[in-house]
Amino acid sequence: RLRVRHVFEVITAEEMAEAPVFVETFWNVVDGLSPEDTRRFLLFVTGTESPPEPGTEQLVIQLPFSAFSADEHAGLLRMLPQAHTCTNTLELPNYHQALLETGAVADEGSAAMKSELKRILEEKLRLAISETGGYELDGGLDPEDRAPVAQPPTRDLGAGQIDLPGSVGAVHEVDCGPRGGGAATAFAPAALPPGVVAGKEVGRVSMSAALEGLAQPALQPGFEPPVSAQVEVPRHGVDDLLSDL
Repeated sequence: RLRVRHVFEVITAEEMAEAPVFVETFWNVVDGLSPEDTRRFLLFVTGTESPPEPGTEQLVIQLPFSAFSADEHAGLLRMLPQAHTCTNTLELPNYHQALLETGAVADEGSAAMKSELKRILEEKLRLAISETGGYELDGGLDPEDRAPVAQPPTRDLGAGQIDLPGSVGAVHEVDCGPRGGGAATAFAPAALPPGVVAGKEVGRVSMSAALEGLAQPALQPGFEPPVSAQVEVPRHGVDDLLSDL
């Protein structure tokens, strides 16, 4: 019978290793899984049902969830384990500490602690490994009961035009120019002067003015600002670049 802890090199979080009853109970639960549930456990943690060659893979067990108040520890008792298959990492809520902090179990080494830990680990782990087929975020909702997602209105765009999210009544015109330098990008602001159609040629303006929302000259069809208002990107040769290092 497959024993997961004998197949993997197990790396246990220090916080968990300091609670032997937690470690012992966890492995008793994992060792007691049926062959089918063991395959589900491997799929949950590693992404595959097939075990690796013994000693060739690590299995990392972490306790990453923090709790401070009694209510937060009670919340840990309701959480399910999580996993990251890319690193064979199993993330467990610290059920052991949560039982102590909530007062559900008074004595760490008592039979009551072992019994309650086993019950919680069996319940939560079996539920987690059986729900690996999807996110299940909306599992209890019928399609017609789910809130509709609002879609922004679509507009017909011409070549070289992009429609930026959040813009109202304006299509942003992009003129990249040749690689390596050249002119600024022209933007169509949300509030356009009379006679200027959104998405059409609006003239070239300062990139800094466009990005900072500064006052811009009135844009009219065919308007061309002075050469100084255009952004020029200097060209650098290889020798210039090397000299700057």
